[in-house]
Amino acid sequence: SSGINADWPLRPGYLRRSLNKRGWVEKFSEHSSQPILGAPQPIRPRPAKKKKKANAPKATSSSSDESSDSDDSDPKTDPDFIRIVSRLLKDISPTFIWTIKRDDIDFKYLNRDQIVNHYCKASSFTTKIGLCHHLRSLPWYDASDPNEFFPRCYQLYNEDDREDFKEDFEICASLSILKIYVKQHKEHIKNAEIERTSPEPEKDDIPVEKAENLVPIAAIDLAILHLTNVVKHLDDEFIDFKSESRSNNNIMTPFKRKSILNYSYSLSAKEFRFDAFSQATLDVATGMLKEFGELKLAQESIEGCTNTWIMKPGAKSRGRGVIPQNNFDDIIKLADSSKEEKWVIQKYIEHPLLVHNTKFDIRQWFMVTDWNPLTLYFYQDSYLRFGSRPFTLDDFDPSIHLCNNSIQKKFLSGQGKNETSFAKGNMWTSAAFKKHLDKHGNLDKWDDLIYPGMKKAIQRVMMTIQDIIEDRKNSFELYGADFMVDSNYSPWLIEINCSPAMGGTTKVTERLCSEVLDDCIKVIIDKKEKSTDRDSALIPLL
Repeated sequence: SSGINADWPLRPGYLRRSLNKRGWVEKFSEHSSQPILGAPQPIRPRPAKKKKKANAPKATSSSSDESSDSDDSDPKTDPDFIRIVSRLLKDISPTFIWTIKRDDIDFKYLNRDQIVNHYCKASSFTTKIGLCHHLRSLPWYDASDPNEFFPRCYQLYNEDDREDFKEDFEICASLSILKIYVKQHKEHIKNAEIERTSPEPEKDDIPVEKAENLVPIAAIDLAILHLTNVVKHLDDEFIDFKSESRSNNNIMTPFKRKSILNYSYSLSAKEFRFDAFSQATLDVATGMLKEFGELKLAQESIEGCTNTWIMKPGAKSRGRGVIPQNNFDDIIKLADSSKEEKWVIQKYIEHPLLVHNTKFDIRQWFMVTDWNPLTLYFYQDSYLRFGSRPFTLDDFDPSIHLCNNSIQKKFLSGQGKNETSFAKGNMWTSAAFKKHLDKHGNLDKWDDLIYPGMKKAIQRVMMTIQDIIEDRKNSFELYGADFMVDSNYSPWLIEINCSPAMGGTTKVTERLCSEVLDDCIKVIIDKKEKSTDRDSALIPLL
């Protein structure tokens, strides 16, 4: 048996239980007199399904899986006995160290054979800023485009990025104006047909459109002018359009750009409509949308009509400070409100796949056991986290848009307040999700698009950072990646978390987190010791 020094709030002692049943004993952290994993009180063991072998190693922790009938007098479950064992290990370096904070480990003083659940300096891609930065270098490592799986992202504290974001925001505003015109034109034709076939209404029943709620058709002309200039510039990137001989009417002045934004803000509010409709204008609008779409610049499957983006503090986690926004001035004002906070802004997925009209994201675990050669394990199961209210872009309430459990639990109570009726604790296993897809005839979408798409995204991210990580042969790291799925069943990587929360806060995570940690031990310990190979749900990816 070897010592364990771990510091991670796991409930109810998943990791300890997994190691105890392999005959390992625990050494307390130097700064704690309490058992590190879980509470110091004995945890009632599960009934054994079969008798223990006579020569099986005895566990010395309070959370043993293998026991016959519960025996509170068993010294193995006595906290005092556990502390005595820990004292006996005082002068022995632990063989296995698991800690939530990488900075708790001084890698310079580790023995070569000590197993640690972190790599030194391997956290840059687990921040929102770092992930955005690393994925820009993907074309140097792989013949793929990060725009295929990662919503485009800008660092607002960087002046060049801020200018690029402003240009992107204005392009999206012009596209939104055209999309809304096409949508409203269809509604206009439909309403005109209804009026033509309906009895003539009384005079008092005729609706009167308020003039202040009308957007002039000139908004279409401005949007077309703007997008035409963008397309021409992209056709030949070596042309400096500022030096071209053009009439003043074709130049996008600051006033025209501001007008486009104001028109898009008004049209995003559903009570605003265009003041005129014609087939000629419709043809121009649809033609430009088609031409722009053929350039494949925008991430078409996630683009909508509201030009919504999502602001994120660059180094925070668990959904803290994340805010959906669709007003440029408000975005810049918030980004400049704090000199200490570095903000990133990312395109919001305006067409997410919904389950019972509710938004969700997917938490997918993966583990790195070597960086040279890159060795990845991808967990075959995952779980979905749902919002608490039906999805809409008319309301930016976090209960609708932020699926992180740390956010959603604020909207839940013991009485199930705001809890989705179809998902206890606002969570599903991936197996439950596949059943839902199968019920609607879409099971192939998981096997053909969603699951392999998540694998490819993780592989590509790891390629961009492989060369900058300080490798260590007896280190490993478990990560939690968050994905969203669009209405075309394409997965989009949102972020990657180091030291993902592994506490059983719901029935779903209580089971899955325990299984994930046990499977980590199967890969890290059992294979290293060449034990009988237990089946693991961690599938080798690279």
